[in-house]
Amino acid sequence: MATRHPTIGTWYENLGEGVSFQVTAVDSRRGILRLRDSEGSTQEISLKDWQTLELEPIEAPDHVLEPLDEDEYQELELSDRGEEWTEFQATPDEY
Repeated sequence: MATRHPTIGTWYENLGEGVSFQVTAVDSRRGILRLRDSEGSTQEISLKDWQTLELEPIEAPDHVLEPLDEDEYQELELSDRGEEWTEFQATPDEY
């Protein structure tokens, strides 16, 4: 059964493509929806495109990757700066 009105926080399965996603935001002024899959990737689609999808509301998947909060992001960004990585770098002989 097609769902015509997106509900923020609800998970849906696109029956035509076999993919699931959650609606995370609706901008009715611009006619845009923001969707997030279980891997944490986001995309925007138009409300017009939403109306063409064959969707079914579903339970949230068991394993959903949540987006990083600001502290986690900064921690990850700091660890990418080199010191922690130098001890793991292989020499050409180890390839």
